Amino acid sequence: MNPRTLLLGLGLLAWSSVALADGTLADCADATDNDGDGLVDMNDGDCDCGEGTQLFTKLESYISNGSFESYSECPKDISQMEFCEGWQQGTSATSDYFNCGLQLTGTAETYFGSIPFPVEGSAAVGGLMSPELDIVEYIGACTEYALSSGVTYTLTMWVASPTGGIHYFGGDTSGELQLFGVESCGELPISTKSSVEGSYELLDEVTVSLKGGSAYQLVSFTFTPSTDFDALIFGAADDMSVESGLEGNYVLFDALTLDSAVPLDTELQREGDCESGWTLSGLAPQDLGLQWYESGVAIAGATASEYSVPPDTEGTFVLRLDDGVECNTTTNVVTIDCGSDEEGGDVAEGDEEDRGTDPPNADDDAGRYLGGFGCSTLSVASGEATPRYAALLAGLLAGLLLVRRREGSTLDPRWSSP
Repeated sequence: MNPRTLLLGLGLLAWSSVALADGTLADCADATDNDGDGLVDMNDGDCDCGEGTQLFTKLESYISNGSFESYSECPKDISQMEFCEGWQQGTSATSDYFNCGLQLTGTAETYFGSIPFPVEGSAAVGGLMSPELDIVEYIGACTEYALSSGVTYTLTMWVASPTGGIHYFGGDTSGELQLFGVESCGELPISTKSSVEGSYELLDEVTVSLKGGSAYQLVSFTFTPSTDFDALIFGAADDMSVESGLEGNYVLFDALTLDSAVPLDTELQREGDCESGWTLSGLAPQDLGLQWYESGVAIAGATASEYSVPPDTEGTFVLRLDDGVECNTTTNVVTIDCGSDEEGGDVAEGDEEDRGTDPPNADDDAGRYLGGFGCSTLSVASGEATPRYAALLAGLLAGLLLVRRREGSTLDPRWSSP
C-alpha cells in the first residue's frame, strides 16, 4: 500500500473517532458504545445530561374563561359582571360585561360611544375611572390555584377604549393600569368605590396610551407576590387622563392569560412488587421526548411515561426527558433488588441516590449505573485521557508525517521515487 494513502487513512480514522465523541441524543439512547471507549449511553461522560428540573418547565394557567365568552345568561344592561362565568365585581363600583350584542345597544352607546370589537369571540369586560365622581371600577376573579409568594407570574391582556358617550366615559386616555392581589376570594367584591391603592398589594402596573375607538393593544404584567393570594383585581389608576368634556375614562379588557413557568416535577413513582412486576411512572409533557434507562443503558422501545418492569427483574432505573437538543433526567432513580429481603420479595423503595458530578472513565464497570449527569447539554467530557483522545493524537501525528512526506518529496532525494 502506498505510505501516503495509509497515513491519510489513519488520520481520517482518528478524526472520525473524535467526531463520534460529540454525543448526540440518538447516540445516547441506542445501547451501543458509539465511540469505542467501553462505555454505553448514560454511562459515557459524553452523554452528560442535566439532572432534575432546571431545564424544562411547563405553563400552568391560573384563570378560567379568559376571553369572557362563557356566561350563565346574557347581560341585558351594564353593571352585570356576575353573568360572566369565573369573573365578578372587584369592588362596589360595578364594572360591565359585554356579550350577546350588549355593546350595540342604545344604553352602552349612550354611556361609552362606539366600542371596538373584541379580540376573541364577541365578549369583553370594562371599567371606568372618574376623578370627578371618585370612582374606580375593577374587574375581579378568584384564581384557579393560589398564587404563591416568591413565584413569578405573567398576566397578559388586550386593552382598548371606546370613543366616549355624550358627556360620559371613554375617549383618549393614558396612564397606568394596575393589578392588585387579594388574599381571600371571599373579600370580593371589596367594599369601596374608590381606588384600592394603599390598601391592597400593588403587584404591577403598566403604562398605556389608548385612543378612543382604536383597536386593542397587548399589555403584560409580571409580578412576584410577597404573600399568597387567592384573587386578583385590575383596573385604571385614579390619575389616568380623561378626555376633555367627559366625566371619566373607560378601559375595555379581553383575552386574558395568567400563567407561571413551573419546573417539571420529574420524580419517579413506582408501584407493584417483584413477583408481579413493577410499574414505573414519570411525566408525559407535550413536545418532550422520553427514554427509560436501566443501569445507564437505554431500554429499547421504552419511550412512554410509564415502564413495566418484568417480574423478578432487578436494576436501577431512570427516565430522561429531552426536546431534541438538550435533556434532563429525573431527580431520583429507582433501584429494584428482589433478593435483599428474607423471602426474596419486593424491595423497590425508589430511593434517591447521589449520582455524583464527576464523569465516568474507562476504568469504571460499564455495566454499573454511573451517574455523572451534571450538565444540561450533551458535550465531550473533560478529564482523563481516553481512547478517543489517543485517536486524536494519532491523527495529528499522522497529519504531520504526511506533511513531512510531502515536503521531502521535493527537497530530499531520499524521498524520491525510484
